[in-house]
Amino acid sequence: MFRESYKLYWGCLSHVGSNGRTYGLGCAISPHHVLTAAHVISTAITEDPPPMATMGTSIFRAEVVFNDAELDLAVLRTGVAVYEHKSCHRLPARFPLISTAMPTPGTSVGFMGSVTRPETDADDREDIGLITGALSFLVKESQSGLRLAISGGFAQEGFSGTAVFDQKGDLLGVMVQTMQFRAGLRSRVPYMVNMPIMAAISPIADKLQKIISSDT
Repeated sequence: MFRESYKLYWGCLSHVGSNGRTYGLGCAISPHHVLTAAHVISTAITEDPPPMATMGTSIFRAEVVFNDAELDLAVLRTGVAVYEHKSCHRLPARFPLISTAMPTPGTSVGFMGSVTRPETDADDREDIGLITGALSFLVKESQSGLRLAISGGFAQEGFSGTAVFDQKGDLLGVMVQTMQFRAGLRSRVPYMVNMPIMAAISPIADKLQKIISSDT
């Protein structure tokens, strides 16, 4: 199931940044909207030109239509193309379904991430592939948001904003940070594990649906 979802999310993968620099990733949720992490655009929105996002092989100027620093979630609307490669650019045949259910520990998940572990080659961040794991434990819960750790996966700097999805391919949230978790305390050589942290989108599912519907 994850392999089929991987094709969808690979087609929806977006790079978000400004002035020729990529600050993180995002996921196209409609022909003109990209979901990402709020901290990914926090630097880009202070710069001139404003944020940019890729769709396919084209680069678009973008405006922020939703930005919640507490949830660490944001949505960009793409506008004028800065670079357009019409012969190659293809929008996905469909876009991810927004999950309205509150995610729970034990749920199997996948995300687009680095298939090179940080300790082996920290510079090889372009090697993007499917990473699978499971929602492990609650990191933060408030009236407005929910964050869960993902066990079995790993993440590197620069992959914030990448989509996290379940086995059906429904969009559950985006990666917003990593937790340095010390494991094997009885071992002579303790080691560190990069545990990705997902911000759930269920608290804003209705808002995202309204944003998507504005595309039609």
